[in-house]
Amino acid sequence: MKGLKKVIMTKKEKHKQLLGDWYGILNDELDKDYMQRISTYLGKRYKETYIYPAKENIFEAFKQCPYNNTRIVMIGQDPYHTPGTAHGLVFSTKQKKTPPSLQNIFKEINNELGEHKLNSNDLTQWANQGMLLLNVSLTVEKGRPGSHMNLGWREFTKKVLEKLNNHPNKIVFLLWGNFARSYKPMIDTNKHIILETTHPSPFSANSGFLGCGHFQQIKNIYPDIDFNIY
Repeated sequence: MKGLKKVIMTKKEKHKQLLGDWYGILNDELDKDYMQRISTYLGKRYKETYIYPAKENIFEAFKQCPYNNTRIVMIGQDPYHTPGTAHGLVFSTKQKKTPPSLQNIFKEINNELGEHKLNSNDLTQWANQGMLLLNVSLTVEKGRPGSHMNLGWREFTKKVLEKLNNHPNKIVFLLWGNFARSYKPMIDTNKHIILETTHPSPFSANSGFLGCGHFQQIKNIYPDIDFNIY
């Protein structure tokens, strides 16, 4: 149609839309060969099988928690590998049924801080307050936990932690479980704070997570953090 211009979003514009202010922090990393390999692989696999989360949510943790606002980092392994569960934030889901690990997280919040309004399993409200809810692997195949761990995402996460080490804020890193704890050597403990314990999974929550006191410690450092979900 005459006068109608078709607007095509450039790759740069797409990255800015997906990453928010993190784009300025990570744009050089996105152009590296290993990230290009990840992009090519995922472009193929999304057509062949079920990959979680949806393409538009791969970088959701960064979009919802701007770099400049980051105060807390929660590190997980990879997204939920069941249909409709993952949406890019660790432990978070938009489904009504609360996953077991998240049940224990909510339980610990109530035990430490008193009864909270936890009316949703979507943790976006936490992310918007400066909580980077980060999975080390940003994608996973249906029914295959850990399937993308060796795709190159570990290198990307390493770069993210490197950038966070240089952050002006005192960041609280929550390392729950052996996998998350393996990233402890990458964190500058002279500048930032690490709170570590067992994973909130029902298999290990009673061995340290329940009763850990982490949420009260966060409130002591950042009193304005609100763990209610309305």
